[in-house]
Amino acid sequence: MTTQTPPADRLAPGARIGDYIIQTVLRIEDTGVVYEATHNILPRRAAIKVMHRDPWLREMAVQIIREACVLEGLDHPGIPRVFECGELPDRSPWIAMERLDGVTIAEAVGASSTLSVPEVIYLLRDAGEILASAHRAGVIHRMVTASNLVRTSGRKFAFALRNWSDAYNLEVELEGNVPAGLVDERDDVHALGTIAYRALTGELASAQESCAGRRPSAPFELTQLIDQMIAPDRDHRPTAAQVWERATATAQAIELIPALSQIDKPRWTPAYGLSPDRMPKKTQPPPMSSTMTVSGAVAAPAAPESSPASKSGPTTAPSAARSSVTKAPPIIERLPADRPAASGTEPPAVARTQSELEVRFNKPRSSS
Repeated sequence: MTTQTPPADRLAPGARIGDYIIQTVLRIEDTGVVYEATHNILPRRAAIKVMHRDPWLREMAVQIIREACVLEGLDHPGIPRVFECGELPDRSPWIAMERLDGVTIAEAVGASSTLSVPEVIYLLRDAGEILASAHRAGVIHRMVTASNLVRTSGRKFAFALRNWSDAYNLEVELEGNVPAGLVDERDDVHALGTIAYRALTGELASAQESCAGRRPSAPFELTQLIDQMIAPDRDHRPTAAQVWERATATAQAIELIPALSQIDKPRWTPAYGLSPDRMPKKTQPPPMSSTMTVSGAVAAPAAPESSPASKSGPTTAPSAARSSVTKAPPIIERLPADRPAASGTEPPAVARTQSELEVRFNKPRSSS
């Protein structure tokens, strides 16, 4: 439950905390008020949490300092970094940490009632890796909610997890103080599963109705994973590392990686695009005909030696057949058979070379 702090308890814009200047209130949490602040020297925007100024909540001072220590011990791009920690003159502790710009899952689901299948897969993949990293360090978040999962932009991870004020370090705080099994890392997995169930189906998680029954169009691997995450028995739930592995495999299976912006790309689009200029070049040139002219020369036919010579041209000499290009002048005109020939002879089909035609057509015509 969020504590409502009276306005007189809040810092005014322009107030100074360490080297940071308060700009506005971002949100109110159970342990304190979170402000947006800018560094006085560095080009840095931060989120500063200041403990509530309530004498009945002095025990929260230890909780805020513990949150700073937990965040300092975790190193993951999906977890906000701690910049600085200190106390105000009234001994109220404060933490300056990385600000996560984006939309929470609660806001996204409230606006559209559900998330797309790719977004749910990315949510499980990123949040699963964040929790797995924390669990390996012996830290349990214990407040995995839709309001603490932020869909960010311009970061390595599409989602980030904030508000570690209720986190527990199993090796430091729970040793010998809590009965075995009271706090378990798979509680974080169950909380994440209920968020994914709600984001995918638009309904609250229920052990009586499977996720596949609520969203039959979703991939079976995804719905099966969510159903196992919300299992009543802890022993039947996967670990956070297994959630990350299976969500990553599901994303690769349906070709969702690399980026969300690439998901809507049609699968039938060639890798080189649809532009003819980007089409791959043919490696084999088309076969040349026997009468193809190349730079004023006749290309020899690619026919075998046993094939008969072409009826429309002279027979190629053996030496010329071995050469890909002959030096003979090109045949560019063949006289028709009905053209008048010299007296006493039949009209032959005479081949004219380029030089002969130039003499013929450049000769001035006699005036009639």
